[in-house]
Parts: sequence; structure tokens; C-alpha cells
Amino acid sequence: MTFSIPTKSSKHWKKIGAHHHHGICVPLFFLKTHKSEGIGEYSDLLPLIDWCKSIGFDTIQLLPLNDTCQDSSPYNALSSFALHPVYLNLLSLPNFKKYLDLVKEVTSLIKLNNQKKIDYPLVANKKENILSLYLDREYANLIQNKDFSDFLLKEQSWLEPYGLFKSLKKVFPQAFWQWPKELRNFTSARQHSLSKGLDKHIKKEFLKQFFCFQQLKMAKDHATENNILLKGDLPILIRKDSSDVW
Repeated sequence: MTFSIPTKSSKHWKKIGAHHHHGICVPLFFLKTHKSEGIGEYSDLLPLIDWCKSIGFDTIQLLPLNDTCQDSSPYNALSSFALHPVYLNLLSLPNFKKYLDLVKEVTSLIKLNNQKKIDYPLVANKKENILSLYLDREYANLIQNKDFSDFLLKEQSWLEPYGLFKSLKKVFPQAFWQWPKELRNFTSARQHSLSKGLDKHIKKEFLKQFFCFQQLKMAKDHATENNILLKGDLPILIRKDSSDVW
């Protein structure tokens, strides 16, 4: 196939290759390995990429990876940009293994890998609690990371409202239209005043996204090196009670 008539998507098809592609469609949460922490994770894509290459596949399509908080449906996103922290491999986070009490908690999650079904509420809640404790302890070190600073600058437009929304959700778990009147409507001009007293909570949300993007990029880079396409899926609509709608 040639591109004699240029279109807006022509350059992308040239990069991908306009020919038959073969692969699989799989939900990330089901890709459990012996290193998983109760659920499939971004790093679990690495062995799948290697397997696909070994049998001649060149495409892996994933269900949406967006943050859905405690909802197990990948199509009920809190944000059209944010990735889900439940897919983080906690043991590979910087300095995580020095906290033996947290390592012990993660070990209990690893034992869940043998179950046929994923206990999503249990895994999501436990990983969230462990991650929060870790970020409290490493916060001062992590926010000094240059890569983190670069990430903030690059993703600022969606990340700041998202971080604020998630932080407010911890205080007011109900739908945002049921929040106190002064919090219901977000504007850029009011962002500073709405963020008052929540700075550390917001930055912790930023750090979670930073780690998610790092771990997914590692998988993406490995796929590119092996000529495997990672084909994403998007929620057709995000949830009504979401960062974007707010």
C-alpha cells in the first residue's frame, strides 16, 4: 500500500506499516507473573512482549489503563489522561525495599497471584495504603528528583487539576456536585485557593502518576526495541464524577 494521496494519518501509518498485523487483545490486570503483586502490572508486559516476538506476533492491544480508583471496570475512568496506580510494581520503586514492614505487606499481595480470580477491591485498597505509606516516608527525597520535575512541566495542564481532584476526593468521597458549594466548580483562577492546605497530598498524586508513566514507558521502550506495537484502548466516555468533568 502506498500513500500517493497524503492524509493527516499518513505519517502514522508509514511508521506502523500498512500491512497485516497479528497479535492479541488482553486486559493488563490479568497478566499476572510470579513478580506481580496481586494483579497484572505495567512491568508484566515485558515477558508478554518477548513471547509475542517469539511466535511472530507484532501487536498487543490493551484495555484502558486509566485511573478508575476503586472501580474494577477499565471503562469508568476518573481521568482521560491519568494512569491507574493499581498496576504499579511497588517493590521496584526507589528505596522501597528498605522498608521491611512494607515489603512484608507486598509479599502478602504476591501470594494472591495463585488465586484464579483477582480480588480487585482487596488489591486496590491494600496497594493504595502501602503506596501512601511509602510516599510519606520517601516524600522529601522523591520531590527533588529531576525527572519528576521534568514530568511535572510536561504534563502540567491535566496533572494539576487531577491531583487536586483526587486530593479533594479523599476529604469528600461523594460526587463533586455534592461537595461544599465553594469546591464544586474548578477554574484555573481558583486553583491556588482550592489547593490551600493540600499541597503534600496533591504532590503525592503527582508522584503516583510519575511512577505509572515511568513503568509504562519501560514496557513501551522494550516493545519498540522488539518491533512490537502496543495498541491502546480508550474509554468512549469518562465517568460523570471525574476530574475532567469537574
